Amino acid sequence: MKEFVGPGGVLRYAKRLSFPGGNARVVIVRCWNKNADAMRAFIQHWERIREKFFFRTIILVIDADRETGTTTLDALKACGDPPWITPIFVSGPAEVRNWTRLLNGALKYLHLCGAVEGIVCVASFEAGFDSSLDSLLKLEEHHAIPIIGIRRSKPDGCTNDVAQFIAKLESAPTQAVRCILDAEYRFFGDPTLTNIGDWAQQALFFCRNTFQFWSLEWLFRIKGFDPRCNAWGGQEDTAMRLRLWLNDCIQSAGRFFYYTDKRVTDGTLTHLGETPMEKIHREVAAIHSVYGQYYGECKAWDRQGDFVIPTVDFDW
Repeated sequence: MKEFVGPGGVLRYAKRLSFPGGNARVVIVRCWNKNADAMRAFIQHWERIREKFFFRTIILVIDADRETGTTTLDALKACGDPPWITPIFVSGPAEVRNWTRLLNGALKYLHLCGAVEGIVCVASFEAGFDSSLDSLLKLEEHHAIPIIGIRRSKPDGCTNDVAQFIAKLESAPTQAVRCILDAEYRFFGDPTLTNIGDWAQQALFFCRNTFQFWSLEWLFRIKGFDPRCNAWGGQEDTAMRLRLWLNDCIQSAGRFFYYTDKRVTDGTLTHLGETPMEKIHREVAAIHSVYGQYYGECKAWDRQGDFVIPTVDFDW
């Protein structure tokens, strides 16, 4: 195994891939301890998606700190070890949460492989694709967000306003997303964030790394997902969308797809032992932290170059 040591962790991989012209279409999935049955269902799911969104590989980022032995590699082998799945291992300090470390480890791997542009889909191992696969045809890789993923799964205990918003996301996605982005503009002008209300919960149902497509060029330009989100309680995807918005590079929201999060539908506890609604409350608090931090940084930004993750905070 080859090894790269960064300030935030250790990346291990068996080989480097090649991307002609530096263009990469890849999927990044975080996981650990997956058995053969789960892996088989995962492979069948992505074989179907690959018929329309033809990606070079799934980078299966295995959390080496949680993986037991060679569980996930054994599952891959039992399922025929598909050549379009590339396992890599990421580990790091135990006191730091792994949310961005795993994603940025995959981005570092892509950089080592010579990728410079293209489309990255970040997805949960358990996420299901609910839309027509034709929605994935002709994605524009130079759009910072080529297409917006909308989560259909509604957690037990959410407010009526949030439930109604989820329904609106499905019936009139352009209008619903526009409403959120307009509100975001107003909230970002208020560093106290005292009137954020249900808006923060509503923002948790689209552009999530449960199933979201990003421009690789822009992920590199922003310098990856913000590692400070690990301490804030997550929301590296919301933070990325906010940075892209502050860089004034998000085109009009006109392309959407829908997905389900099986963990929310089933009420499965997170690896932190939270219910889906407890997870949402943590994420809302994380949004407050992201907005409070970015408000100050944006005020100090001289508008020269991109609004990027500060170098001192890099994972890799």
